[in-house]
Amino acid sequence: MSIIRTLAPSVATLGFAAAILGLGFACALSPAWAEGPSCEKEIAAVTQAANQQADAAKKEKALNYLAEAKDELADEGDEEDCISQVDKAKKLLGL
Repeated sequence: MSIIRTLAPSVATLGFAAAILGLGFACALSPAWAEGPSCEKEIAAVTQAANQQADAAKKEKALNYLAEAKDELADEGDEEDCISQVDKAKKLLGL
């Protein structure tokens, strides 16, 4: 019985420290987790706008930019390059 009473505060302290550490990692990594879907959502929105474009040449060029954005995201996971390609498509479409 005395060994349990001796170790109980240490175990409780370790549990509390693990919870705080886990919360810290979650807060630190949450921006990275949030970035992934944002470029995908932008691609979907701009693709929809491109498909409504009357000018076939602009539509084709914008869809090419969006395909490059998808490739950047899928192959390299590079969010900045993905957003850069989406921005080019937006500028071309006047969004």
